[in-house]
Amino acid sequence: MAEYWLTELAQERLRLERKLNELNINGVGCGTMLAHSLTLMLDKRTYLKANKHKIKLALLLSWVKSKIRYRESRSIDLKDKIIWFTTDLNEKQFGFIRPFEEVLPKNSFLILHRNKRFSGQGIYLPDRTSIATVKLNIEVNQVWIGVKEVIHSVLNKELLELLNIDLLRHQFFQQSRRIIQYQSLFDKNLPRVLFTEYDRQPATAMAIEVLKKMNVPTFTFVHGSVYPLDSYVPIIADYCFCWGDSQRDIFKKFGELGSKLIVGGNPKFSNKIYSDTNSVKDKLGIKHSQKVLVLATNHITEKLELAESFVDAIEKSDSSWIGLIKIHPIERMDEYIYLTEKNKRIKIVKDEISLDETIAVSDICAIHNSNFGFDVLLKNKPLLIFKPITQDCGIGQSFVDKAGVPLIKSSNELVYYLNKYGNEPIVNSFQRDRYIKNNCAFAGNNSATKVLEIITNMGL
Repeated sequence: MAEYWLTELAQERLRLERKLNELNINGVGCGTMLAHSLTLMLDKRTYLKANKHKIKLALLLSWVKSKIRYRESRSIDLKDKIIWFTTDLNEKQFGFIRPFEEVLPKNSFLILHRNKRFSGQGIYLPDRTSIATVKLNIEVNQVWIGVKEVIHSVLNKELLELLNIDLLRHQFFQQSRRIIQYQSLFDKNLPRVLFTEYDRQPATAMAIEVLKKMNVPTFTFVHGSVYPLDSYVPIIADYCFCWGDSQRDIFKKFGELGSKLIVGGNPKFSNKIYSDTNSVKDKLGIKHSQKVLVLATNHITEKLELAESFVDAIEKSDSSWIGLIKIHPIERMDEYIYLTEKNKRIKIVKDEISLDETIAVSDICAIHNSNFGFDVLLKNKPLLIFKPITQDCGIGQSFVDKAGVPLIKSSNELVYYLNKYGNEPIVNSFQRDRYIKNNCAFAGNNSATKVLEIITNMGL
């Protein structure tokens, strides 16, 4: 298997996942049960920065809830429906879901999710503990002992220090409860197929594993950038809808079977801008005559250094430019808010405006490593890659190499670019159009229609 697309840590995590999958709970491999947590701890090192006291509190609260929630899953009619299963509901999720709601008959599509904020939309599925789960606990305890032994035999001391064993144990028991919950939910109530935009989210992965054992086909779309591929492999669903031939080739080079990989495009993307530029400016308190440079962030180690360089460029640029920082849904506004104190021409938004509104209000968009850039290219807006930091810009470099997008390496370079090209940004239309065709075969409703045509032709 060609694993050179993965970082070194990801390869170690993958080796551990495979070994753990020799153990199982109700037929579900323990490596798959812990896949997301291990990815965060080993590949991303996310939990290294987590507050230990908050983790302990979260574990305690979860334990208390597990003791008092003895309820069976409520009856939901899923029979023969296409279900969209997601751990969360946010702007990106709705972008994937809306095209299917628009092209499918009303009662044939159902959203199942675990976000209490949107409990009025679709079916809200909180974690529930049943009597069957309690009976399983003895077996889970025994398997957990084996899981710990495997972890200690596969990982060296340095990698073991990256793991939070208490948190892993908590999530292992939580995943075990979900297996029982979803077996009860889907028993004699089988959907037509399951769709999701990310099959390695903990709850989603368990729903997929349960349905696979019930012979219900499961499909995942690709959530975001596959540079690197760490967070996406191995694919847990039966099939993966790739955006285009280029993305499919990347998964093939990793070693995923070509029969699992189907080009279906990306329903979240669209080549249309639906929002009115001046209406968005009014919403944000920006004068109609002012130009807007957008920085779309993502959750990287040097995110604040990136944002500070952006602010520095706005400070040095012509006063007609406003800097708008659109932060990623999983980032916190309070991390960035100090930047507005440095410069009154900086505005920071998160959920206040949509991605479509963000692109509509922009004169130029800047990214580091974000698939937001693809949406910008599709909507025919100027894009640049901003890399004043040491971290690789991933898909951003792909935009530079294959779509002819300018690469800006410092705040001074950004100022120079704005002064020279701000009124007529550089766009290589030929390279851009060729890149889009190879990397996203279908978008929006066209993607949803194509996907439905594919599953129908598969006899599903």
